[in-house]
Amino acid sequence: MRRCRWLLCALGLGLAGGCRVIAPTAPTPNRSAPAPVSTGGAKSAVVAPNLATTDVPSDDEFWRRSRDPAVVAAGRVAFNGSSCRTCHGVTLTGGPGPNLTDHLWLHGGTPREVYGTITRGVPSKGMPTWGPVLGPPMVADLVAFIFSFHQPGESIEVQAAFTPFTPVYE
Repeated sequence: MRRCRWLLCALGLGLAGGCRVIAPTAPTPNRSAPAPVSTGGAKSAVVAPNLATTDVPSDDEFWRRSRDPAVVAAGRVAFNGSSCRTCHGVTLTGGPGPNLTDHLWLHGGTPREVYGTITRGVPSKGMPTWGPVLGPPMVADLVAFIFSFHQPGESIEVQAAFTPFTPVYE
């Protein structure tokens, strides 16, 4: 009983993954993404997809989804309901985390590469591993939301380093 109470408190405080995640208020339609994989017992885990296989939609599919208003809306809910906006800003233009609306990318700028970055995270730079927390369908919705601010075929420039935005208070 004591262990269950502690677990509930830890989850309530958002200690899983170090960030607070709020589930979307509106149900999101099934995007035919892989379902969580059962580990055989009463517990189940979401397994991060292998980006080298067909578990992850193609770039063309991500671009199609980024033009679907329902998918983009689901991605916006996920972005605003998680800690994404804390680092990347409400308008995705950056802050402690990089700008997601420009052409500069640290870890690849194709939709599949961004999906991989969100899924695996970049712990050395403070980006949590979101794949196991959010699951593949929500990560795919986030990618569609991010790429709704971009156009297919636009230039992708590799950014060697990132300097976090530091607010100036007068």
